[in-house]
Amino acid sequence: MNLLDEVLASYGGANRWQQINAIKIHQMVGGALWPLKGVDSVINDSTVDIAAEVASLSPGSNPLLSKFTRGTRVYPLIETLGSTTDLAELDAMATLPEDAEADRERLESEVAALRSNSFDALVANAQETERHLTRLHSVLTSVTSFDEDAYEAASAGLERAERRRAEA
Repeated sequence: MNLLDEVLASYGGANRWQQINAIKIHQMVGGALWPLKGVDSVINDSTVDIAAEVASLSPGSNPLLSKFTRGTRVYPLIETLGSTTDLAELDAMATLPEDAEADRERLESEVAALRSNSFDALVANAQETERHLTRLHSVLTSVTSFDEDAYEAASAGLERAERRRAEA
């Protein structure tokens, strides 16, 4: 009996393990510092779909397929990857908008606040939102108070002054 057979036998045998579809673990990762950072229950539960992992390792299967959620718009492209795949289309889907990083940071902050239920995290999230709104208000005030006629007059005056200087 080799080591693999021995280990499988001690945990119910190969037949038992072939009947299992998923492994779910419940764990609590915490301590005194997590709530101070505004985060509780960082990692609670994890589930691994064994069939998907085995399929991703099978010869001839697409190892990327298990990494994408069925029903997303990229899933059919990943499912049919091959020599005729339009790489430009995949590149376009992989291109993030310019504000994606700001959106990610904002969403991470909101998720952390929702997870923690701590008053400090909620206040910090509200303060960050207030800062963004204050900046937006400042920009909008500047835009609405912009005097186009005064700008045009100043621009024309600058052109005249530059011409006079060049002529002198």
